[in-house]
Amino acid sequence: VDAAITYATSPPPAMHMRALKPERWVCIARKGHPELKSELTSELLRRLALVKVRPNMPPYTTVLDRALASKNIAVKVGVLVPDYKLVPEVVSNTDMIAIVPEQVMVLSRFRDELQGVPVSLPMPTLRVSIVWHERTHSDPAQQWFRALLRDVLESVPRALPEPSTST
Repeated sequence: VDAAITYATSPPPAMHMRALKPERWVCIARKGHPELKSELTSELLRRLALVKVRPNMPPYTTVLDRALASKNIAVKVGVLVPDYKLVPEVVSNTDMIAIVPEQVMVLSRFRDELQGVPVSLPMPTLRVSIVWHERTHSDPAQQWFRALLRDVLESVPRALPEPSTST
């Protein structure tokens, strides 16, 4: 593996990491969802079935679980999937919703069948990172490849407009 794209917060031993832009959480649902309109409220989150990711390692689900637990929100899990790549397809074909990192929606082949709304709960910001092994750290070809990855990842558009900061 030349490089990995991850949400990890610290690299394993003998690995290097470069954090990129911050990533927001969004709630996704199929277009025309009968209940999800402009934002995900805690009341809707308690009522609607959730597609939940249960990967083999953190921080994905544990970050979401901690945020929900801090607000005493018990969710109704509709289905568990092992990876975020599967979530948009499930959501686009059901009335279930999901809370995902924004790039999951933007980069999905199902993005035209989805709507995204802000999550009105305090959620920690994620950072997309590139991780690579020490043995490739000084290799010019690998440096070029990592720079290319960085440029592509930094250029991915947002799914939702930036939140307004009016006072």
